Amino acid sequence: MPHVYALVHEERGSFGISFPDFPGCISGGHTLDEAIRRGAKALNFHVAGMVEGGERLPTLRSLDELRADAEFVESLDGGDLALVKFGIPDRCRG
Repeated sequence: MPHVYALVHEERGSFGISFPDFPGCISGGHTLDEAIRRGAKALNFHVAGMVEGGERLPTLRSLDELRADAEFVESLDGGDLALVKFGIPDRCRG
């Protein structure tokens, strides 16, 4: 099962999660664990929608590649990283 890096930020007691390699895929929760669980569900839904729509899945970047991305480094300010697993729909497998 592949995994992707996620950014998690806390603001006023709530947590938000986003995925740099999947722009537009976001979620949140009242706790860090809830945000990561809900983020994983959102990511799986997002990936399934991309596959259903015939979109190509992005190449997932390593942590070193993300750290070399100035936009990523800037967005990390005050946040945490999480590693989130996701499933690839069967129709994408060879």
